[in-house]
Amino acid sequence: MLAGIILAALSGQSGAVEVNKGGLALFKESIEPLLRENCYKCHSHEAEEIKGGLVLDSRSGWAEGGATGPAIEPGKPERACCSRRFSYTDEELQMPPKNKTLAAADIEHFREWIALGAPDPREAKVPTLAEKLAQGKRHWAYQPIQRGAVPVVREKMLELPGPIDAFVQAKLDAAGIRAVGTSDKHTLLRRVTFDLTGLPPTPEEIAAFVGDERPDAFARVVDRLLASPGFGEHWARHWLDLTCYADTIDSAQMPMRDAWRYRDYVIDSLNRDKPLDRFITEQLAGDLLPAKTDGQRREQLIAVGFLAIGPWSLAEQTRSSCGWTSWTSKSPGWAGRFSG
Repeated sequence: MLAGIILAALSGQSGAVEVNKGGLALFKESIEPLLRENCYKCHSHEAEEIKGGLVLDSRSGWAEGGATGPAIEPGKPERACCSRRFSYTDEELQMPPKNKTLAAADIEHFREWIALGAPDPREAKVPTLAEKLAQGKRHWAYQPIQRGAVPVVREKMLELPGPIDAFVQAKLDAAGIRAVGTSDKHTLLRRVTFDLTGLPPTPEEIAAFVGDERPDAFARVVDRLLASPGFGEHWARHWLDLTCYADTIDSAQMPMRDAWRYRDYVIDSLNRDKPLDRFITEQLAGDLLPAKTDGQRREQLIAVGFLAIGPWSLAEQTRSSCGWTSWTSKSPGWAGRFSG
C-alpha cells in the first residue's frame, strides 16, 4: 500500500513536470513575445509611466498585480483579469487598445498558458539607482518649458485677442461647444476684479474702464489689480489655509502672539512676486539662510513661523483639523523663537 502511494506521488510529479515544460515552451514561444509587443510600453519597468501600477515583465509583477489586484490566477483562465481584458467582453476592461486587438489564436494561447499554471521563469527587474534617477528625470515636472504651437481654430472668422484664446477655442471646438458672445465691459471688469482681489470694482473704477477707449484698456486694468495690495491679500488665503493659519492656538483660543507677522509675510511675498522656490525655502529654513541686511534676516525668521502655525494640542498630533499630519518640529521651542 505504501509503495502504491509513493508510485502515485512520483507519477503526479512527473506529470506536473511535463505540464510545466509544455507551459514554459508556450510562454517562450507565444506569451512573452505578445507581452513585449503589446503590453510593455505601458506595463513594464521600461515604461515612462507604469499604467495602473501593473508591470508584466516579471512573474512577481503580474502576480502582485496593480490597482485592480493580481492580473493572473494560475490555473484559472476564466478568473484572470488579463484574460477578461483580452476578450473585449467588458467595455471598461479592454487591453490592448482596440486598434491592436489580439487575434483569437493569441487569446487562446494565453488561456492555455494560464490553465497550465502560468509558468514564468522571469525574475523581477530591480532598477538600479541610475535607472531610477533617469526615469525620474523624464517626469513632466522636470522637463524644460517649451512654447507650444498655437492651434488653428475652426472658426476662421472669429477674431481672437491673443494666442491663449486660440488654445481655449481649440478645446471648445474639440468638445463641440460654441463660444458665447463677448462680455460687455462692465461684466468683464467685475469678473477680473473678483478673480484677482476677491472684491467688486468701485463705481469710479467701473466708470473709468467703461469710458477708456484705448486698445490696451483691459491690460491696464489687469496690471493695476496685480499691483494692488488686494491681490496678495486675496490669494494669500489659499496658502494660509494650507498652513492652518490662525491667530489663536487650538480650542483653548489662546492668542498666538505675533502670528499676524507670518500672515503679512505671505501677503507681501505674493505682492512682490517672490519666486516659489525661494518662498518655500524661507519657510522651511529661513533661519539658516544668509541675509544681506537686518531686514532680510528678520523677514526670513518670520517665514519660519510656518513651522509653528497650525494645530498644537496632543489630541491633534496624529491628524490635524485641516487634514495635515502634524509636524514633529512644531514644539514650544519653535513657538518661542517665532514669537520673539
